[in-house]
Amino acid sequence: MGHRDGPAPIVHELRELKAFRSYRNRLIVQWKSTRGWHQKKDLDIYEILPATVGTLFPGYEEVLLSFDELKRKTQPPTRPFQSI
Repeated sequence: MGHRDGPAPIVHELRELKAFRSYRNRLIVQWKSTRGWHQKKDLDIYEILPATVGTLFPGYEEVLLSFDELKRKTQPPTRPFQSI
């Protein structure tokens, strides 16, 4: 029996695999269609964010820094790196 608005929805049972847990919230895929939440083909990996990244860049519209803050963030370190 179909759904009242068309065919029955596609349902998948998902489970997390421990082997891929380190990629959680870091893996970005190239979504091929903006029209649906499911894909029938394999997706290309677009980017894997470093594990140290806490959040994604919010966009330039959300950045509010004073000139001094911006200057501090873009200056090279004052102390050179030391070799071990």
